[in-house]
Amino acid sequence: MDIFTIFRGELTYPDGFASMVKRAPQQRAEYHGMQALLEEISQSGLEQLKDQTVPPTENLDVENLASAAEKFQNIQAEFSGRSQLLALHALVIAASRRRNTPQIAQDLFQKCWQDHSRFLLEALDMRWKLSALQTFRDLGTTEAQRRCAGELIIFFNMMKLYETERLYSGASAETAFDPKNRTGKKLPLKLTPYSLGHGDLDRNLLGMLWLSAEEDPVLAPLACHLLTEINRDKRNIFRRLRLMRRVLKRRRK
Repeated sequence: MDIFTIFRGELTYPDGFASMVKRAPQQRAEYHGMQALLEEISQSGLEQLKDQTVPPTENLDVENLASAAEKFQNIQAEFSGRSQLLALHALVIAASRRRNTPQIAQDLFQKCWQDHSRFLLEALDMRWKLSALQTFRDLGTTEAQRRCAGELIIFFNMMKLYETERLYSGASAETAFDPKNRTGKKLPLKLTPYSLGHGDLDRNLLGMLWLSAEEDPVLAPLACHLLTEINRDKRNIFRRLRLMRRVLKRRRK
C-alpha cells in the first residue's frame, strides 16, 4: 500500500478550520519610529523623491527588525541606485503589515497611486505589484478598493497554488493537455465539470474581476494592469484552455 492510499481517508487539515485561523499570519508589533520616519522622508514631496536616487546601502543581516530605520535600510539596499519613491512605497507597505499602522502610511500609499501610478507600474516587479495590491486591501480608503483588492489577492493566490501543483505534471507551463486524454467524469464536491467546447466560466470570472477593477480610479491602473498581464501571459491556465479549445474545434470539423 502506497503512502497516498494510506492518507486517502484523512481530512486534508485534520484539526479543521479552527486551527487554520489560529495559524493565520498575525500582524506583529509596529516598527518603532515609523510615523516620524515617514514624515521625515516625505517632507520634500513625492515628486522630488521620484527624481532622487537611493544611495548604495548595506543590508542588515538581522532576523527580526524592530525599528523603522532598520527596515528602511534594508529596503534601500534592495532599491539601491533606483528612485527613492520606490523605497518610500516599499516602506509604506512594510508599515501596513504591522499593527497600529500610522495614518500617514495610508495617506502616502494613496498619494503614490493617485499621482504616480504609471511610474510605479513601469518600475515595480510583479512581487511588489502584488504587495501593493494587498496593501490596497489593508489600507484602502473606499469599499471598492478593499473589495476588489481582496478578490484579486485570492485569485492570484489560487493561481499560484494551481500552477505550482501543475509543475509536478511533467508538462511545461506553455504545454496544453490533449483534450482526448481526459480521465474520469467527476469533480470534487460534485461540481459540474467545465465544458471545454462551450463553457464560458473563464471569461465570466475574468470579466467580473475586470468590472470590479474599474470601479475605483486609484486602484484601477494597478488592478487592470495585473489582469492584462494575465491576458498577455502564455504560461497560465487561461491560455492553455484556449489552446485546448482550438484543438477540440479542429477535431470536430
